[in-house]
Amino acid sequence: MKMILAGGTASPLTLHNGLKVLAGVLVSLMPVTALGQPTPKQGGKPSTPPAATTPSLAVELGDQPFRLESAGLSMFLPVDATAQSTTIGEAATVQVIPATSTWLINIQTPRSSNPETTPAQVADQVVTQHFKNAGEIFDVKPGEAPDPSKIVAVKGNLIEPRKAVSVNGQSAERVYFAVPGAAGGPAVVRGFTVFKTTANKFVTFELVTTEPQFAAARRIYETVVATATFEDSTALSSDRAGVIMAGTKVIEGLRPEAYEAVLAAQPERWERLYKPAPGGADADATEIGYRRIRTHVGTRAELVGAGGGRVGDRQEGYIVQMDARILDRGLTYDSNSVFFMSPDRNDEAWTIRNAIRKDRTVDQFNETGARSGVNMSVKVDGTGRAEQLFRPTFQREGYLSRVEAWLLPQLLIRAGVEANFGFYSFQSDAGLVRLRRDSLDQLPDRPGVWQLTTKLGEDKPAQVGYFNEKGEHIRTEMHDGSVWEPVTIEKLGRLWKSKGLPMD
Repeated sequence: MKMILAGGTASPLTLHNGLKVLAGVLVSLMPVTALGQPTPKQGGKPSTPPAATTPSLAVELGDQPFRLESAGLSMFLPVDATAQSTTIGEAATVQVIPATSTWLINIQTPRSSNPETTPAQVADQVVTQHFKNAGEIFDVKPGEAPDPSKIVAVKGNLIEPRKAVSVNGQSAERVYFAVPGAAGGPAVVRGFTVFKTTANKFVTFELVTTEPQFAAARRIYETVVATATFEDSTALSSDRAGVIMAGTKVIEGLRPEAYEAVLAAQPERWERLYKPAPGGADADATEIGYRRIRTHVGTRAELVGAGGGRVGDRQEGYIVQMDARILDRGLTYDSNSVFFMSPDRNDEAWTIRNAIRKDRTVDQFNETGARSGVNMSVKVDGTGRAEQLFRPTFQREGYLSRVEAWLLPQLLIRAGVEANFGFYSFQSDAGLVRLRRDSLDQLPDRPGVWQLTTKLGEDKPAQVGYFNEKGEHIRTEMHDGSVWEPVTIEKLGRLWKSKGLPMD
């Protein structure tokens, strides 16, 4: 059975001493009617779960470690479990789910504004919040409002009080507790282990299961956590500094002529996104989307209304335009984007206009941004949402503009340097400037072919692109099995028309 998580919003909840976590995972109650096979139970207070003795049965783990790059974390997962990673802002979240769906492990990377915050304080606050959400009992007269000073009981209970543990030489705090289940179902049991990896960063492991499944789930949870190792924070910082230095050296060594040559080499191209069929025939492939990319030297006036673009604005620079359509689960996503960068790399601006169509309903989402030096502002608005303004912070060293992000494969291949690169770039899905990694290699078994492996965030899946010696795109393989490939507008039209897909 599939597990359904409640409260999956990304709104931050400030905990003890400024620690922020994602409310949807750590501090909201989760219905567990889909966890295992629940046994109806009466009463609001959970009974004491089975004794926490460790069964003798071994837990079979996979051969390859799972990596959470941003935290320097390596660990092994059960062979029947899958890990799903997401990143919201700077916080990474991993959900480990077994085939039986009888338990769930959440891994998160919250931060604290106060370097004095301890793992014990984090664990205590999480337990307190869950107990508060489960229900509090006050010593008040009938009809009186709850009085926090007169609380006499909570509906949750501690299974094992918080205690210090050591995992591969790394100290942590661990606690087990339970709260009532939904609609008289079995109690929800949670385990929570907190590691402090740097002065203001934590890594948390949260077990979620039901009372009947607790003994078996605890054995798996503690086995998995026991495999966790953390790379030294100094080594992590040194690695990041090294790839950023390599990226900075290449980009800052480019002259305007290099950019203009890339813009002029292929001023317009079409690309098709699809999932190949087992037999490889285009007619049997699943079409997902397409995009047209145009590049040229122009002026900022082409971004009228975006990031300071004005009619008559004659500031010259480099322009990348993209028009795209993506089909996904009955929805049609149309996007029109224009990016501008000045030749000295000091200024940039962009506008992104998205339309989400279903039947005759169209929702809009717009993003406009501008940067001068390290001062950036980004505005987002759209159907049913209030206008928001962000001012991302970052350092100039290693920064990659949005124009350069689109031109990067060609720029790196023209530089001809095989290396691992790191860049900071603004990414719309995160709403901030974050580190991306690119690794360029010339394939020895395919003369003239370059391979560029890209991770748009440290915990993002890799995509692998192939280009010829001129930097022309051959193919990009995405992590989900889909593929971007160059295509002519004539072939694209024939394919989509033959499959009854919308191109108007």
